[in-house]
Amino acid sequence: MFWDLDLLDEGDDIVVEDQGSFHTYEVVGSEVVTPDRAEVVGPDPFDPENDDPSRALLTLTTCYPKLENTHRLIVYAELSDTRSKDEGVPGNIADMAPER
Repeated sequence: MFWDLDLLDEGDDIVVEDQGSFHTYEVVGSEVVTPDRAEVVGPDPFDPENDDPSRALLTLTTCYPKLENTHRLIVYAELSDTRSKDEGVPGNIADMAPER
């Protein structure tokens, strides 16, 4: 599922769909870490001491390099938009949406 995670750059959008909404996150950074760096998936990976962050962050992880498990590629993204499915598919992914 995250085979191309390494192709994301700062400013790129990630859209997550749940039962009633589309949530758009903007990539704000990435890093390669060793597997023991568990703080990268904490509530605020930019400030591990902060247990109650005010930012809505998404953290995606995958093995790095591909097909190996010596390191992890971590991609951080911040929530930039949430829209109800009643409002339709977000414009940034409309070209990928199936015809209805």
